[in-house]
Amino acid sequence: MIARITAAIRNNLVAWIALFVALGGTSMAASHYIITSTKQIKPSVVKQLRGANGHTGATGPAGKQGAAGVRGETGPAGSTGNEGRRGPVGPEGPEGHEGKTGPEGPEGSAVAYAHITKAGTIATGTGASKGFETAKVEVAEPGVYCISGLKVTPHNLIATIDAEESPAKGQAGALVPAFVTTTVGETEFSKICGTEPQVTVETWSPYVTSKTSGKETFVSAETEDAGFYLTIN
Repeated sequence: MIARITAAIRNNLVAWIALFVALGGTSMAASHYIITSTKQIKPSVVKQLRGANGHTGATGPAGKQGAAGVRGETGPAGSTGNEGRRGPVGPEGPEGHEGKTGPEGPEGSAVAYAHITKAGTIATGTGASKGFETAKVEVAEPGVYCISGLKVTPHNLIATIDAEESPAKGQAGALVPAFVTTTVGETEFSKICGTEPQVTVETWSPYVTSKTSGKETFVSAETEDAGFYLTIN
Protein backbone atom coordinates (compact mmCIF):
# COMPACT_ATOMS: atom_id res chain seq x y z
CA MET A 1 0.00 0.00 0.00
CA ILE A 2 2.74 2.41 0.93
CA ALA A 3 4.60 1.53 -2.28
CA ARG A 4 1.55 2.44 -4.35
CA ILE A 5 1.19 5.81 -2.57
CA THR A 6 4.89 6.55 -3.09
CA ALA A 7 4.67 5.71 -6.76
CA ALA A 8 1.57 7.87 -7.18
CA ILE A 9 3.23 10.85 -5.53
CA ARG A 10 6.41 10.38 -7.60
CA ASN A 11 4.50 10.15 -10.87
CA ASN A 12 2.30 13.15 -10.13
CA LEU A 13 4.71 15.37 -8.19
CA VAL A 14 4.35 18.34 -10.52
CA ALA A 15 0.55 18.15 -10.26
CA TRP A 16 0.74 18.01 -6.45
CA ILE A 17 2.99 21.01 -6.32
CA ALA A 18 0.71 22.96 -8.66
CA LEU A 19 -2.31 22.07 -6.49
CA PHE A 20 -0.48 23.15 -3.35
CA VAL A 21 0.40 26.51 -4.83
CA ALA A 22 -3.18 27.03 -5.97
CA LEU A 23 -4.51 26.30 -2.49
CA GLY A 24 -1.88 28.46 -0.82
CA GLY A 25 -3.03 31.68 -2.46
CA THR A 26 -1.05 34.67 -3.64
CA SER A 27 1.15 34.86 -0.59
CA MET A 28 2.62 31.57 -1.55
CA ALA A 29 3.15 32.81 -5.08
CA ALA A 30 4.93 35.87 -3.82
CA SER A 31 7.59 33.91 -2.03
CA HIS A 32 7.98 30.84 -4.40
CA TYR A 33 8.52 30.23 -8.13
CA ILE A 34 5.77 28.79 -10.26
CA ILE A 35 7.09 25.66 -12.04
CA THR A 36 6.04 25.80 -15.67
CA SER A 37 8.69 23.53 -17.19
CA THR A 38 10.67 20.51 -16.19
CA LYS A 39 13.80 22.54 -17.00
CA GLN A 40 13.19 24.40 -13.69
CA ILE A 41 13.61 21.14 -11.80
CA LYS A 42 16.97 19.60 -10.98
CA PRO A 43 17.80 16.88 -13.48
CA SER A 44 18.40 14.29 -10.79
CA VAL A 45 14.90 14.98 -9.43
CA VAL A 46 13.35 14.84 -12.94
CA LYS A 47 15.02 11.50 -13.47
CA GLN A 48 13.36 10.18 -10.35
CA LEU A 49 9.98 11.59 -11.45
CA ARG A 50 9.97 9.70 -14.79
CA GLY A 51 7.61 6.75 -14.84
CA ALA A 52 8.18 3.38 -16.54
CA ASN A 53 7.37 2.96 -20.25
CA GLY A 54 3.89 1.66 -20.98
CA HIS A 55 3.18 -1.59 -22.83
CA THR A 56 3.53 -1.57 -26.65
CA GLY A 57 0.18 -1.13 -28.33
CA ALA A 58 -1.31 -3.64 -30.78
CA THR A 59 -0.28 -3.42 -34.44
CA GLY A 60 -2.74 -1.40 -36.48
CA PRO A 61 -4.44 -2.81 -39.60
CA ALA A 62 -2.52 -2.65 -42.90
CA GLY A 63 -3.23 0.31 -45.09
CA LYS A 64 -4.81 0.07 -48.53
CA GLN A 65 -2.50 -0.71 -51.47
CA GLY A 66 -1.51 2.36 -53.36
CA ALA A 67 -2.45 2.88 -57.01
CA ALA A 68 -0.07 1.47 -59.65
CA GLY A 69 2.48 3.91 -60.99
CA VAL A 70 2.23 5.21 -64.55
CA ARG A 71 4.59 3.39 -67.01
CA GLY A 72 7.18 5.69 -68.45
CA GLU A 73 7.52 6.27 -72.24
CA THR A 74 9.85 4.10 -74.28
CA GLY A 75 13.10 5.84 -75.03
CA PRO A 76 14.31 6.41 -78.61
CA ALA A 77 16.27 3.63 -80.35
CA GLY A 78 20.04 3.99 -80.31
CA SER A 79 21.90 4.74 -83.51
CA THR A 80 23.47 1.92 -85.54
CA GLY A 81 27.22 1.61 -85.17
CA ASN A 82 29.54 2.10 -88.12
CA GLU A 83 30.66 -0.97 -90.07
CA GLY A 84 34.18 -2.01 -89.29
CA ARG A 85 36.89 -1.65 -91.90
CA ARG A 86 37.98 -4.66 -93.92
CA GLY A 87 41.31 -6.01 -92.82
CA PRO A 88 44.27 -6.28 -95.21
CA VAL A 89 44.73 -9.39 -97.33
CA GLY A 90 46.98 -11.89 -95.67
CA PRO A 91 50.24 -13.03 -97.25
CA GLU A 92 50.14 -15.81 -99.81
CA GLY A 93 50.73 -19.20 -98.32
CA PRO A 94 53.65 -21.39 -99.34
CA GLU A 95 53.26 -23.75 -102.26
CA GLY A 96 52.11 -27.20 -101.26
CA HIS A 97 54.27 -30.26 -101.59
CA GLU A 98 54.03 -32.27 -104.77
CA GLY A 99 51.79 -35.26 -104.31
CA LYS A 100 53.01 -38.81 -104.58
CA THR A 101 52.84 -40.55 -107.92
CA GLY A 102 49.76 -42.69 -108.11
CA PRO A 103 49.88 -46.41 -108.81
CA GLU A 104 50.14 -47.51 -112.40
CA GLY A 105 46.76 -48.18 -113.94
CA PRO A 106 45.75 -51.57 -115.24
CA GLU A 107 46.72 -52.51 -118.76
CA GLY A 108 44.15 -51.75 -121.45
CA SER A 109 41.93 -54.38 -122.96
CA ALA A 110 43.54 -54.18 -126.43
CA VAL A 111 45.62 -57.26 -127.18
CA ALA A 112 47.65 -55.32 -129.77
CA TYR A 113 47.91 -51.80 -131.19
CA ALA A 114 50.26 -49.82 -133.41
CA HIS A 115 50.82 -46.54 -135.24
CA ILE A 116 51.59 -47.34 -138.89
CA THR A 117 52.94 -44.66 -141.24
CA LYS A 118 51.73 -44.13 -144.81
CA ALA A 119 54.84 -46.01 -146.01
CA GLY A 120 53.82 -49.09 -144.01
CA THR A 121 56.40 -48.66 -141.21
CA ILE A 122 55.46 -49.60 -137.64
CA ALA A 123 56.26 -46.63 -135.38
CA THR A 124 58.67 -47.31 -132.54
CA GLY A 125 59.10 -45.72 -129.13
CA THR A 126 57.58 -46.04 -125.67
CA GLY A 127 53.87 -46.81 -125.94
CA ALA A 128 53.87 -46.61 -129.75
CA SER A 129 52.91 -50.24 -130.29
CA LYS A 130 52.07 -53.49 -128.51
CA GLY A 131 51.91 -57.03 -129.89
CA PHE A 132 53.47 -56.00 -133.22
CA GLU A 133 56.98 -57.24 -132.42
CA THR A 134 56.79 -60.03 -135.06
CA ALA A 135 54.24 -58.35 -137.34
CA LYS A 136 54.87 -57.55 -141.00
CA VAL A 137 53.14 -54.75 -142.95
CA GLU A 138 53.02 -54.99 -146.77
CA VAL A 139 51.70 -52.21 -149.00
CA ALA A 140 50.03 -54.14 -151.85
CA GLU A 141 49.11 -50.97 -153.71
CA PRO A 142 48.50 -47.34 -152.69
CA GLY A 143 46.30 -47.32 -149.61
CA VAL A 144 46.14 -51.11 -149.20
CA TYR A 145 48.03 -52.49 -146.15
CA CYS A 146 48.35 -56.22 -145.53
CA ILE A 147 49.31 -57.11 -141.93
CA SER A 148 50.55 -60.60 -141.02
CA GLY A 149 52.85 -62.29 -138.49
CA LEU A 150 50.78 -61.29 -135.44
CA LYS A 151 51.05 -63.52 -132.35
CA VAL A 152 47.45 -62.72 -131.41
CA THR A 153 44.25 -63.73 -133.16
CA PRO A 154 42.31 -60.66 -134.33
CA HIS A 155 38.59 -60.59 -133.53
CA ASN A 156 37.73 -56.92 -133.55
CA LEU A 157 39.50 -54.01 -135.31
CA ILE A 158 39.41 -50.24 -134.80
CA ALA A 159 41.36 -47.87 -137.05
CA THR A 160 41.61 -44.06 -137.31
CA ILE A 161 43.39 -41.87 -139.86
CA ASP A 162 46.55 -40.02 -138.79
CA ALA A 163 45.73 -36.40 -139.69
CA GLU A 164 49.41 -35.63 -140.13
CA GLU A 165 49.61 -38.20 -142.96
CA SER A 166 46.18 -37.81 -144.51
CA PRO A 167 45.74 -37.71 -148.33
CA ALA A 168 45.72 -34.19 -149.74
CA LYS A 169 43.46 -33.97 -152.78
CA GLY A 170 41.10 -31.34 -153.98
CA GLN A 171 41.26 -27.88 -155.44
CA ALA A 172 44.39 -25.86 -154.72
CA GLY A 173 45.84 -28.76 -152.75
CA ALA A 174 43.22 -28.48 -150.03
CA LEU A 175 43.30 -31.25 -147.43
CA VAL A 176 40.43 -33.64 -148.10
CA PRO A 177 39.21 -35.70 -145.11
CA ALA A 178 40.09 -39.34 -145.67
CA PHE A 179 38.54 -42.43 -144.19
CA VAL A 180 39.74 -45.93 -143.36
CA THR A 181 38.27 -49.43 -143.50
CA THR A 182 39.51 -52.59 -141.74
CA THR A 183 38.86 -56.27 -142.31
CA VAL A 184 39.88 -59.45 -140.48
CA GLY A 185 41.59 -61.50 -143.18
CA GLU A 186 41.88 -60.47 -146.85
CA THR A 187 39.75 -58.31 -149.16
CA GLU A 188 39.47 -58.09 -152.93
CA PHE A 189 42.37 -55.59 -152.89
CA SER A 190 44.66 -57.52 -150.51
CA LYS A 191 44.56 -60.78 -152.49
CA ILE A 192 47.62 -59.57 -154.34
CA CYS A 193 49.71 -59.46 -151.14
CA GLY A 194 52.62 -61.88 -151.00
CA THR A 195 51.46 -63.34 -147.65
CA GLU A 196 47.87 -63.93 -146.76
CA PRO A 197 47.04 -61.11 -144.35
CA GLN A 198 45.56 -61.54 -140.89
CA VAL A 199 44.32 -57.95 -141.11
CA THR A 200 43.67 -55.73 -144.15
CA VAL A 201 43.59 -51.94 -143.73
CA GLU A 202 42.53 -49.67 -146.63
CA THR A 203 42.82 -45.88 -146.51
CA TRP A 204 40.62 -43.91 -148.89
CA SER A 205 40.56 -40.43 -150.39
CA PRO A 206 37.20 -39.15 -151.67
CA TYR A 207 36.79 -37.03 -154.78
CA VAL A 208 33.95 -35.37 -156.67
CA THR A 209 33.00 -36.16 -160.26
CA SER A 210 30.53 -34.13 -162.30
CA LYS A 211 28.98 -34.37 -165.78
CA THR A 212 28.57 -30.97 -167.38
CA SER A 213 26.00 -31.95 -170.00
CA GLY A 214 23.71 -33.81 -167.63
CA LYS A 215 24.56 -31.57 -164.66
CA GLU A 216 25.18 -34.64 -162.49
CA THR A 217 27.52 -34.59 -159.57
CA PHE A 218 28.56 -37.59 -157.45
CA VAL A 219 31.23 -38.45 -154.93
CA SER A 220 33.58 -41.39 -155.26
CA ALA A 221 36.79 -42.56 -153.54
CA GLU A 222 39.97 -44.39 -154.29
CA THR A 223 42.60 -45.97 -152.07
CA GLU A 224 45.59 -43.76 -151.28
CA ASP A 225 48.47 -44.04 -148.86
CA ALA A 226 47.81 -42.56 -145.41
CA GLY A 227 49.10 -43.10 -141.90
CA PHE A 228 46.72 -44.69 -139.40
CA TYR A 229 46.34 -46.06 -135.84
CA LEU A 230 45.15 -49.64 -135.44
CA THR A 231 43.78 -51.39 -132.32
CA ILE A 232 43.18 -55.14 -132.23
CA ASN A 233 40.92 -56.97 -129.73
